[in-house]
Amino acid sequence: MMRNKSYYITSWAQLNEIPKILSEKEINQKAFQLISKVKNRKEEKNTNPLKGSIKHAKSVDLSNYLVLPKEMYSTKYISEIFLTVPIITIDNIEYYLSNSDYLELDKLVFDLINLFSLENILSKKITLKETFKWIVNVLISKKAEINLTNHIYLLTQEKMESIDFFFPVHNLDIERSFKFGKVTFMYFTENFFDEYWESLNLDGKTISKTQFDNSYRKHQGQVFIKSTIFAEKEKAEELAYQLSAYAIDALKLISFTVVDPYIPCLIDLHSRIPIKSEFLKNYNKGKFNLNTTISYNREPFYISFEMLKFFKNNFLLLGSTVGIQLKKDPLLVKIKTAISSMAKAISEKNLNLRIAQIITILESLFLLENEDFKMDKKSKRRISVFLYPDNGKEREMLRVLFTKMYDIRHKVIHKSINTYINPSELSAFQINIVESILKMISISERFKEHNKLIEYLDKK
Repeated sequence: MMRNKSYYITSWAQLNEIPKILSEKEINQKAFQLISKVKNRKEEKNTNPLKGSIKHAKSVDLSNYLVLPKEMYSTKYISEIFLTVPIITIDNIEYYLSNSDYLELDKLVFDLINLFSLENILSKKITLKETFKWIVNVLISKKAEINLTNHIYLLTQEKMESIDFFFPVHNLDIERSFKFGKVTFMYFTENFFDEYWESLNLDGKTISKTQFDNSYRKHQGQVFIKSTIFAEKEKAEELAYQLSAYAIDALKLISFTVVDPYIPCLIDLHSRIPIKSEFLKNYNKGKFNLNTTISYNREPFYISFEMLKFFKNNFLLLGSTVGIQLKKDPLLVKIKTAISSMAKAISEKNLNLRIAQIITILESLFLLENEDFKMDKKSKRRISVFLYPDNGKEREMLRVLFTKMYDIRHKVIHKSINTYINPSELSAFQINIVESILKMISISERFKEHNKLIEYLDKK
């Protein structure tokens, strides 16, 4: 289906136009301008019949039993502008905008978030909802009790709260709880749930022992990542999940997979990896000869107290990057991206593709943004100088190793040829990349700017 491009590109000049960040005064002016552009119509009921797999999925229709509120907020995806947009229904009248004005609303919300630095406080979803509600309410009441920016600012004060989040981790066992930057890896003990159950009885809560066990005690002994976030609850959940996912990525760089490429690295949040999966098979080709097969993603990684002590420096360095950075140092941003990319790379089962991914990480760390000539030579030289500034023999050995890895990358990416890989060479390759990341973390306070580090290495 061809889309009407006029909705989102009005001229070639628009493609080169850099959007202007609005001031507080301009944001309020823009908000008042949008009020007059709000349209309304009688609410339309969806009468389209269900088709295909949706029709056959088991579901319960409760629409006849619902008592709808006087004011209802909903969203709708508009493919022509690639946006999910808000609609407010009051007394069966829908209030909405044209597609072009929805784009203006989206830009307005972007400017609001930047004005108050809301990216770590209020979700875009809530900001969009409250902005459009303000616009519609001013339209209906024909007056504004407070301008939009003040409304959003007060909203942040009202909705901010401190929340503890616990995300379960799959394939990780720990001897004791430990802090890792701004998160804690921990587990709930049997004694904790015994006391929890007793406290519910003392408070007179009506929950059966079976319900309690199925809802809470089932997590006994399960490893969690705990984080504490101060923000609006929806944004807090988003930030907590991002922080926990990144903490897992950083922890993977201490896993045995870095040293032994053939050990699977399956540590992850429950939400990012299925504990088990099912599929159907038909051996006899008969219509009713289906067989169910269940496979489990089970490859536990155990962190003992002795391991924490032995790798203390590595834990501290990687943990120092686990947090919500309010000030975005360019070098630290690049390091964190490399950590997440390396975590994904060592989870790749195809070792040829893993090498290709790791070389991309190498180049992101040791090339400048505008460099596109002799990239392999520059990357190999810089990482060699970075890791072994005073050891020419080690630098040459590293250069030879990385040349082999580049050759493997070239064959798999450009010719779709899988090459035999020497396990010890891949192990050395992975270890050198992780050591580069660790060393870069240790000197990030000194350099801060990535280009300053590259300039320093080129002078060596």
